[in-house]
Amino acid sequence: EQDAMYAYYFFRLIQRAKNVTATYSTIKEATGRGELSRYGYQLLYGTDLEIKRAALDFRFFNEPALPVIIDGSPVNRNILVERNSPENPLSPTAVNMWLQCSLRFYFRYIMQLAEPDEVKDEIDSPVFGSIFHETIENLYKPLVGKIVKRYDLESIMSNELLIENEITKAIGKHYFKQDTPGKVSMEGKTILIFENIKLFLRRLFEIDLKLVPFELVLLEKKFSAPLLISTEGKFQEVYIGGTIDRVDRVDGIYRIIDYKTGNVESFTLNEVAELFEKDKEKPKKEILQALIYCYVFQQTSGTKGDLLPAVYSLRKLFEENFSPELRMNKAPLLYQEVQQEFTEKLQELLAEIFSANVQYYQTPHEKYCQYCSYNRICQKY
Repeated sequence: EQDAMYAYYFFRLIQRAKNVTATYSTIKEATGRGELSRYGYQLLYGTDLEIKRAALDFRFFNEPALPVIIDGSPVNRNILVERNSPENPLSPTAVNMWLQCSLRFYFRYIMQLAEPDEVKDEIDSPVFGSIFHETIENLYKPLVGKIVKRYDLESIMSNELLIENEITKAIGKHYFKQDTPGKVSMEGKTILIFENIKLFLRRLFEIDLKLVPFELVLLEKKFSAPLLISTEGKFQEVYIGGTIDRVDRVDGIYRIIDYKTGNVESFTLNEVAELFEKDKEKPKKEILQALIYCYVFQQTSGTKGDLLPAVYSLRKLFEENFSPELRMNKAPLLYQEVQQEFTEKLQELLAEIFSANVQYYQTPHEKYCQYCSYNRICQKY
């Protein structure tokens, strides 16, 4: 679709020209392969036009953008402290952003430069995720607090009209920005997304059928819990938390589940310290998020039972041996086994985030700058 559209633009652009001069770079970079485009080859070999080629050699030197480094201060620290509360806790997303790029954290959570809420021409990954979360929540909501049996799931699976209505309402809310459910006109890629979500839902039902009977404890619920940290020689409580997608209880074990529609790099780790390393090219952010949810759920609910963090990655749902449980050293990762070490590491990290003596600096991995909302400020990409 994109190829056809840009080919149309190109050939329309040169349609009535008597002379055309075009250039291309032979330098291989991240944004280009250093080759003549397909349109150039089509003109060379697919037309009778008189075409002359010349190699030009110019030395261009671009001054690299200076690194952006911002020193911490009591003012910055106070901003974070004042905004932190049980109703507005520090989220796992913010924690992962700090580990990946502390400068982006500064722009987002201290300067509060909101990332733009753009009107999408099509359903992208975040919107797809919102639609899926909304749909599965509404379908499973009547089962919360109950022991889910095979009949319950098969009843939902067989109700095609219910499933389609919930998907349509979610598309209307998150893509068409409808405040109240209304008529949704779907065409093209929207229909493909609609069918994809149906496919993922059916697969999720099939996986859950293997677990019955199980208790569905909660869905899409906000949690926050205090954590005592030491900064500048003083102890203080800060709140951390977020929205847990689902908690269920299977064979006496509570599973803290996070649905992920994007790519999940890893389901395993060797040691807890891996989760808190800064500036890693491939951070294990999904595992860190899941363990933070285990912490806030245990602190809030007071449960003494075993907690098992799990990630339902939609990209892996159709694998033959799909397993959502996270693992540590090839064994299932039970929160109780790492609780003390994880809590201590989390306290150290939050003490760093809430300190006045830190520096906010750019990520060393430029690939993360490509889609960053603040890359024009940094001029790094």
